[in-house]
Amino acid sequence: MLTIDLTGLEELEKQLNEIKDAVSDAKVLARQAVNQYLFREILDFARHIFEVEGIDPWEPLDEVYEARKALSHPGQTILRRDDVLYQAYTSEVTDDYGLFPDIEYAQYHETGHDNLKARPVFGQIKEHFVPNREHIKGIYRDELANQILNIVNR
Repeated sequence: MLTIDLTGLEELEKQLNEIKDAVSDAKVLARQAVNQYLFREILDFARHIFEVEGIDPWEPLDEVYEARKALSHPGQTILRRDDVLYQAYTSEVTDDYGLFPDIEYAQYHETGHDNLKARPVFGQIKEHFVPNREHIKGIYRDELANQILNIVNR
């Protein structure tokens, strides 16, 4: 006669459900961490675009405007007259700023308008930003490991 001892089966099922929940929790936490990481990286990339005046170099300023700007806003580079646009692209999200500036003239700098040459920031982020995939994988791996350790250490 064959006897199967099912003692502990309920406990095993409970532990497997805890692991399933932990994996689900790890995914949610990792997504949040990845979103924060990507947002910080994009802000840093936007800062870099302003520092180098475009990954694909922006058109130089009109000579007359450049001379006037040098007098009225000394030391300020292209798209950095009052730094409103710079702050909008490079600051943490607030009511005033975010990655998608709610500044009417931002669109004209992105695409150009009348006599204004296009000097895109968002367009260059979209075209040139490449996230570090290994870092993102590490975030997921770390969150999963943390959740599993929490179960093991109970």
